[in-house]
Amino acid sequence: MPSTQESDFHGMLARSCGLILLGSIALLVSALLYGVHSVLISCAIPILWRKDSISRTTKVGLLAAMLSIFVLSTTLLALRMVFIRDKLGILPTLAIDTEAGVETNDLLFSTTDVLLFYFSVVIADCVVVWRACTLWTGNRKIVCVLSLLLLTTATANISFLGCRLGTGSNEISPKCGPMVLLSYISSGVTNLAATGSLGYKTWRHRKAIKKYLSSGHRTLQERVLYLVVETGAIYSLLWFLGLIDFILPDERTFAEAAISCNLLAAGAQLVGIYPSLLIVVVYLRKSYWDSNGASIPDEVILLNDPAKWARREPSEVCMHHIDGNGTGDIYTTQK
Repeated sequence: MPSTQESDFHGMLARSCGLILLGSIALLVSALLYGVHSVLISCAIPILWRKDSISRTTKVGLLAAMLSIFVLSTTLLALRMVFIRDKLGILPTLAIDTEAGVETNDLLFSTTDVLLFYFSVVIADCVVVWRACTLWTGNRKIVCVLSLLLLTTATANISFLGCRLGTGSNEISPKCGPMVLLSYISSGVTNLAATGSLGYKTWRHRKAIKKYLSSGHRTLQERVLYLVVETGAIYSLLWFLGLIDFILPDERTFAEAAISCNLLAAGAQLVGIYPSLLIVVVYLRKSYWDSNGASIPDEVILLNDPAKWARREPSEVCMHHIDGNGTGDIYTTQK
Protein backbone atom coordinates (compact mmCIF):
# COMPACT_ATOMS: atom_id res chain seq x y z
CA MET A 1 0.00 0.00 0.00
CA PRO A 2 1.53 3.35 -1.02
CA SER A 3 2.38 5.81 1.71
CA THR A 4 0.66 9.17 2.12
CA GLN A 5 3.77 10.93 0.83
CA GLU A 6 3.81 8.80 -2.31
CA SER A 7 0.11 9.46 -2.90
CA ASP A 8 0.68 13.20 -2.55
CA PHE A 9 3.61 12.99 -4.95
CA HIS A 10 1.56 11.13 -7.55
CA GLY A 11 -1.24 13.64 -7.15
CA MET A 12 1.10 16.58 -7.69
CA LEU A 13 2.70 14.84 -10.67
CA ALA A 14 -0.68 14.17 -12.31
CA ARG A 15 -1.78 17.74 -11.66
CA SER A 16 1.40 19.22 -13.12
CA CYS A 17 1.25 17.00 -16.21
CA GLY A 18 -2.40 17.89 -16.74
CA LEU A 19 -1.66 21.60 -16.45
CA ILE A 20 1.25 21.27 -18.90
CA LEU A 21 -0.95 19.50 -21.46
CA LEU A 22 -3.81 21.99 -21.09
CA GLY A 23 -1.40 24.91 -21.18
CA SER A 24 0.30 23.59 -24.32
CA ILE A 25 -3.01 23.28 -26.17
CA ALA A 26 -4.03 26.78 -25.08
CA LEU A 27 -0.60 28.10 -26.09
CA LEU A 28 -1.03 26.67 -29.60
CA VAL A 29 -4.43 28.35 -29.97
CA SER A 30 -3.02 31.64 -28.67
CA ALA A 31 -0.03 31.47 -31.00
CA LEU A 32 -2.21 30.91 -34.08
CA LEU A 33 -4.51 33.82 -33.23
CA TYR A 34 -1.52 35.96 -32.26
CA GLY A 35 -0.21 35.47 -35.80
CA VAL A 36 -3.50 36.78 -37.19
CA HIS A 37 -3.35 39.71 -34.77
CA SER A 38 0.23 40.49 -35.84
CA VAL A 39 -0.76 40.58 -39.52
CA LEU A 40 -3.66 42.94 -38.79
CA ILE A 41 -1.44 45.24 -36.75
CA SER A 42 1.16 45.25 -39.53
CA CYS A 43 -1.56 46.34 -41.97
CA ALA A 44 -3.31 48.81 -39.68
CA ILE A 45 -0.29 50.87 -38.60
CA PRO A 46 0.84 51.89 -42.15
CA ILE A 47 -2.77 52.54 -43.18
CA LEU A 48 -3.38 54.93 -40.29
CA TRP A 49 0.06 56.54 -40.53
CA ARG A 50 -0.36 57.43 -44.21
CA LYS A 51 -3.89 58.79 -43.85
CA ASP A 52 -3.51 62.55 -44.03
CA SER A 53 -7.28 63.02 -44.19
CA ILE A 54 -7.87 62.00 -40.56
CA SER A 55 -7.13 64.26 -37.63
CA ARG A 56 -3.89 63.87 -35.72
CA THR A 57 -5.77 63.26 -32.47
CA THR A 58 -7.80 60.43 -34.01
CA LYS A 59 -4.70 58.90 -35.56
CA VAL A 60 -2.70 59.00 -32.32
CA GLY A 61 -5.63 57.69 -30.29
CA LEU A 62 -6.26 54.71 -32.56
CA LEU A 63 -2.58 53.85 -32.83
CA ALA A 64 -2.18 54.04 -29.05
CA ALA A 65 -5.21 51.80 -28.50
CA MET A 66 -4.10 49.20 -31.05
CA LEU A 67 -0.51 49.09 -29.85
CA SER A 68 -1.59 48.89 -26.20
CA ILE A 69 -3.82 45.89 -26.92
CA PHE A 70 -1.07 44.27 -28.99
CA VAL A 71 1.49 44.71 -26.20
CA LEU A 72 -0.95 43.20 -23.70
CA SER A 73 -1.67 40.28 -26.05
CA THR A 74 2.06 39.71 -26.51
CA THR A 75 2.57 39.71 -22.76
CA LEU A 76 -0.26 37.22 -22.26
CA LEU A 77 1.30 34.89 -24.82
CA ALA A 78 4.69 35.20 -23.13
CA LEU A 79 3.11 34.44 -19.75
CA ARG A 80 1.70 31.19 -21.09
CA MET A 81 5.15 30.21 -22.32
CA VAL A 82 6.69 31.01 -18.95
CA PHE A 83 3.95 29.06 -17.17
CA ILE A 84 4.65 25.90 -19.20
CA ARG A 85 8.41 26.33 -18.80
CA ASP A 86 8.06 26.55 -15.02
CA LYS A 87 5.87 23.46 -14.91
CA LEU A 88 8.34 21.50 -17.00
CA GLY A 89 11.22 22.74 -14.85
CA ILE A 90 9.82 21.41 -11.57
CA LEU A 91 8.97 17.93 -12.84
CA PRO A 92 12.48 16.41 -12.38
CA THR A 93 12.70 17.66 -8.77
CA LEU A 94 9.04 17.49 -7.86
CA ALA A 95 8.63 16.97 -4.12
CA ILE A 96 6.23 17.80 -1.36
CA ASP A 97 8.29 20.75 -0.17
CA THR A 98 7.97 22.42 -3.59
CA GLU A 99 4.18 22.62 -3.38
CA ALA A 100 4.13 26.03 -1.72
CA GLY A 101 6.41 27.49 -4.37
CA VAL A 102 4.28 26.00 -7.14
CA GLU A 103 1.11 27.51 -5.69
CA THR A 104 2.83 30.90 -5.36
CA ASN A 105 3.85 30.87 -9.02
CA ASP A 106 0.35 29.79 -10.07
CA LEU A 107 -1.16 32.68 -8.12
CA LEU A 108 1.24 35.18 -9.69
CA PHE A 109 0.53 33.88 -13.18
CA SER A 110 -3.24 33.83 -12.67
CA THR A 111 -3.38 37.34 -11.20
CA THR A 112 -1.20 38.86 -13.93
CA ASP A 113 -3.16 37.05 -16.64
CA VAL A 114 -6.48 38.36 -15.33
CA LEU A 115 -5.19 41.94 -14.99
CA LEU A 116 -3.84 42.09 -18.53
CA PHE A 117 -6.89 40.42 -20.05
CA TYR A 118 -9.45 42.74 -18.50
CA PHE A 119 -7.43 45.84 -19.33
CA SER A 120 -7.41 44.63 -22.95
CA VAL A 121 -11.17 44.18 -22.83
CA VAL A 122 -11.76 47.77 -21.70
CA ILE A 123 -9.50 49.22 -24.42
CA ALA A 124 -11.02 47.02 -27.14
CA ASP A 125 -14.58 47.93 -26.13
CA CYS A 126 -13.64 51.62 -26.24
CA VAL A 127 -12.50 51.25 -29.87
CA VAL A 128 -15.62 49.32 -30.91
CA VAL A 129 -18.03 51.74 -29.22
CA TRP A 130 -16.17 54.79 -30.53
CA ARG A 131 -16.46 53.48 -34.07
CA ALA A 132 -20.17 52.75 -33.67
CA CYS A 133 -20.79 56.21 -32.19
CA THR A 134 -19.10 57.95 -35.12
CA LEU A 135 -21.29 55.90 -37.45
CA TRP A 136 -24.38 57.25 -35.68
CA THR A 137 -23.24 60.86 -35.36
CA GLY A 138 -26.30 63.00 -34.77
CA ASN A 139 -28.36 60.25 -33.12
CA ARG A 140 -27.93 61.11 -29.45
CA LYS A 141 -30.07 58.25 -28.17
CA ILE A 142 -27.88 55.54 -29.69
CA VAL A 143 -24.67 57.35 -28.73
CA CYS A 144 -25.87 57.72 -25.12
CA VAL A 145 -26.92 54.07 -24.88
CA LEU A 146 -23.59 52.82 -26.24
CA SER A 147 -21.64 55.18 -23.98
CA LEU A 148 -23.62 54.04 -20.93
CA LEU A 149 -22.98 50.39 -21.78
CA LEU A 150 -19.26 51.10 -22.16
CA LEU A 151 -19.17 52.88 -18.80
CA THR A 152 -20.92 49.91 -17.18
CA THR A 153 -18.40 47.50 -18.70
CA ALA A 154 -15.41 49.55 -17.57
CA THR A 155 -16.83 49.91 -14.04
CA ALA A 156 -17.54 46.18 -13.75
CA ASN A 157 -14.07 45.23 -14.98
CA ILE A 158 -12.24 47.65 -12.70
CA SER A 159 -14.37 46.57 -9.72
CA PHE A 160 -13.61 42.92 -10.37
CA LEU A 161 -9.88 43.59 -10.71
CA GLY A 162 -9.88 45.42 -7.38
CA CYS A 163 -11.79 42.59 -5.74
CA ARG A 164 -9.49 39.95 -7.22
CA LEU A 165 -6.35 41.73 -6.02
CA GLY A 166 -7.88 42.10 -2.58
CA THR A 167 -8.56 38.39 -2.12
CA GLY A 168 -5.07 37.19 -3.11
CA SER A 169 -6.33 33.80 -4.27
CA ASN A 170 -6.58 31.81 -7.49
CA GLU A 171 -10.23 31.14 -6.77
CA ILE A 172 -12.91 33.75 -7.39
CA SER A 173 -14.41 34.61 -4.02
CA PRO A 174 -18.21 34.79 -3.60
CA LYS A 175 -18.12 38.57 -3.25
CA CYS A 176 -16.29 38.88 -6.61
CA GLY A 177 -18.66 36.54 -8.45
CA PRO A 178 -21.38 39.14 -9.22
CA MET A 179 -18.75 41.49 -10.64
CA VAL A 180 -17.53 38.78 -13.03
CA LEU A 181 -21.09 38.10 -14.16
CA LEU A 182 -21.72 41.80 -14.72
CA SER A 183 -18.44 42.10 -16.62
CA TYR A 184 -19.29 39.28 -19.03
CA ILE A 185 -22.88 40.42 -19.53
CA SER A 186 -22.10 44.12 -19.97
CA SER A 187 -19.23 43.51 -22.40
CA GLY A 188 -21.32 41.06 -24.42
CA VAL A 189 -24.29 43.43 -24.56
CA THR A 190 -22.02 46.38 -25.42
CA ASN A 191 -20.48 44.61 -28.40
CA LEU A 192 -23.84 43.18 -29.44
CA ALA A 193 -25.39 46.66 -29.37
CA ALA A 194 -22.52 48.14 -31.39
CA THR A 195 -22.78 45.30 -33.92
CA GLY A 196 -26.56 45.63 -34.02
CA SER A 197 -26.33 49.35 -34.78
CA LEU A 198 -24.02 48.57 -37.69
CA GLY A 199 -26.31 45.76 -38.84
CA TYR A 200 -29.31 48.09 -38.84
CA LYS A 201 -27.39 50.66 -40.87
CA THR A 202 -26.40 47.94 -43.33
CA TRP A 203 -30.02 46.76 -43.60
CA ARG A 204 -31.22 50.29 -44.39
CA HIS A 205 -28.50 50.63 -47.00
CA ARG A 206 -29.49 47.36 -48.65
CA LYS A 207 -33.19 48.20 -48.50
CA ALA A 208 -32.62 51.51 -50.29
CA ILE A 209 -30.67 49.80 -53.07
CA LYS A 210 -33.33 47.15 -53.66
CA LYS A 211 -36.21 49.63 -53.52
CA TYR A 212 -34.88 52.39 -55.73
CA LEU A 213 -32.21 50.80 -57.89
CA SER A 214 -33.54 47.23 -58.28
CA SER A 215 -30.13 45.74 -57.60
CA GLY A 216 -30.08 42.09 -56.62
CA HIS A 217 -26.34 41.90 -56.01
CA ARG A 218 -24.36 43.08 -53.03
CA THR A 219 -21.92 45.91 -53.64
CA LEU A 220 -18.35 45.79 -52.35
CA GLN A 221 -19.32 48.16 -49.54
CA GLU A 222 -22.16 45.87 -48.50
CA ARG A 223 -20.02 42.75 -48.52
CA VAL A 224 -17.45 44.43 -46.28
CA LEU A 225 -20.18 45.70 -43.97
CA TYR A 226 -21.69 42.24 -43.69
CA LEU A 227 -18.22 40.86 -42.91
CA VAL A 228 -17.80 43.34 -40.06
CA VAL A 229 -21.31 42.58 -38.75
CA GLU A 230 -20.72 38.82 -38.82
CA THR A 231 -17.32 39.19 -37.16
CA GLY A 232 -18.85 41.40 -34.49
CA ALA A 233 -21.58 38.83 -33.85
CA ILE A 234 -18.97 36.10 -33.37
CA TYR A 235 -16.99 38.38 -31.07
CA SER A 236 -20.12 39.11 -29.01
CA LEU A 237 -20.89 35.39 -28.84
CA LEU A 238 -17.48 34.85 -27.26
CA TRP A 239 -18.58 36.75 -24.16
CA PHE A 240 -21.76 34.77 -23.71
CA LEU A 241 -19.76 31.53 -24.07
CA GLY A 242 -17.43 32.87 -21.39
CA LEU A 243 -20.45 33.57 -19.20
CA ILE A 244 -21.66 29.99 -19.61
CA ASP A 245 -18.17 28.71 -18.83
CA PHE A 246 -18.10 30.78 -15.64
CA ILE A 247 -21.52 29.55 -14.48
CA LEU A 248 -20.70 25.85 -15.01
CA PRO A 249 -19.41 23.89 -11.98
CA ASP A 250 -15.67 23.85 -11.29
CA GLU A 251 -15.53 20.04 -11.25
CA ARG A 252 -14.97 19.14 -14.91
CA THR A 253 -13.64 16.40 -17.11
CA PHE A 254 -10.37 16.84 -18.98
CA ALA A 255 -12.25 17.61 -22.22
CA GLU A 256 -14.37 20.27 -20.51
CA ALA A 257 -11.26 21.79 -18.93
CA ALA A 258 -9.54 21.85 -22.34
CA ILE A 259 -12.50 23.67 -23.90
CA SER A 260 -12.48 26.21 -21.08
CA CYS A 261 -8.72 26.83 -21.38
CA ASN A 262 -8.92 27.23 -25.16
CA LEU A 263 -11.84 29.62 -24.82
CA LEU A 264 -9.86 31.82 -22.46
CA ALA A 265 -6.76 31.61 -24.65
CA ALA A 266 -8.74 32.57 -27.76
CA GLY A 267 -10.45 35.41 -25.94
CA ALA A 268 -7.12 36.92 -24.92
CA GLN A 269 -6.23 37.38 -28.61
CA LEU A 270 -9.69 38.03 -30.06
CA VAL A 271 -10.16 41.12 -27.90
CA GLY A 272 -7.39 42.68 -30.00
CA ILE A 273 -8.18 41.09 -33.36
CA TYR A 274 -11.71 42.46 -33.77
CA PRO A 275 -10.92 46.16 -33.09
CA SER A 276 -7.86 45.94 -35.34
CA LEU A 277 -9.93 44.34 -38.11
CA LEU A 278 -12.53 47.08 -37.72
CA ILE A 279 -9.91 49.81 -38.09
CA VAL A 280 -8.29 48.16 -41.12
CA VAL A 281 -11.64 47.79 -42.90
CA VAL A 282 -12.72 51.35 -42.17
CA TYR A 283 -9.56 53.09 -43.31
CA LEU A 284 -9.07 51.02 -46.44
CA ARG A 285 -12.01 53.01 -47.88
CA LYS A 286 -13.95 49.78 -48.27
CA SER A 287 -16.69 50.47 -45.80
CA TYR A 288 -19.72 52.62 -45.28
CA TRP A 289 -17.65 55.20 -43.40
CA ASP A 290 -15.72 57.97 -45.04
CA SER A 291 -11.95 58.21 -44.90
CA ASN A 292 -11.55 61.04 -42.41
CA GLY A 293 -12.88 59.10 -39.43
CA ALA A 294 -16.34 60.69 -39.45
CA SER A 295 -19.46 58.81 -40.41
CA ILE A 296 -21.78 59.47 -43.28
CA PRO A 297 -24.89 61.14 -41.81
CA ASP A 298 -27.82 58.89 -40.99
CA GLU A 299 -30.08 60.57 -43.55
CA VAL A 300 -27.78 60.06 -46.55
CA ILE A 301 -26.81 56.92 -48.43
CA LEU A 302 -24.25 57.22 -51.19
CA LEU A 303 -23.89 54.72 -53.99
CA ASN A 304 -20.93 55.26 -56.23
CA ASP A 305 -19.76 52.27 -58.26
CA PRO A 306 -19.09 53.41 -61.85
CA ALA A 307 -17.95 49.99 -63.06
CA LYS A 308 -21.22 48.41 -62.03
CA TRP A 309 -23.46 51.07 -63.54
CA ALA A 310 -21.50 51.39 -66.79
CA ARG A 311 -23.97 48.97 -68.40
CA ARG A 312 -26.72 51.56 -68.04
CA GLU A 313 -27.39 53.94 -70.91
CA PRO A 314 -26.23 56.46 -69.95
CA SER A 315 -24.18 55.44 -66.89
CA GLU A 316 -25.25 57.11 -63.68
CA VAL A 317 -24.14 57.99 -60.21
CA CYS A 318 -27.17 57.96 -57.88
CA MET A 319 -27.72 59.53 -54.50
CA HIS A 320 -30.71 58.61 -52.39
CA HIS A 321 -31.78 61.14 -49.79
CA ILE A 322 -34.01 59.85 -47.00
CA ASP A 323 -36.15 62.46 -45.29
CA GLY A 324 -37.07 62.29 -41.63
CA ASN A 325 -40.57 61.05 -42.43
CA GLY A 326 -39.26 58.06 -44.33
CA THR A 327 -39.90 59.43 -47.80
CA GLY A 328 -37.12 60.08 -50.22
CA ASP A 329 -36.05 61.33 -53.60
CA ILE A 330 -33.70 59.96 -56.22
CA TYR A 331 -31.27 62.41 -57.72
CA THR A 332 -29.59 61.24 -60.91
CA THR A 333 -26.64 62.84 -62.63
CA GLN A 334 -25.41 62.01 -66.10
CA LYS A 335 -21.74 61.08 -66.45
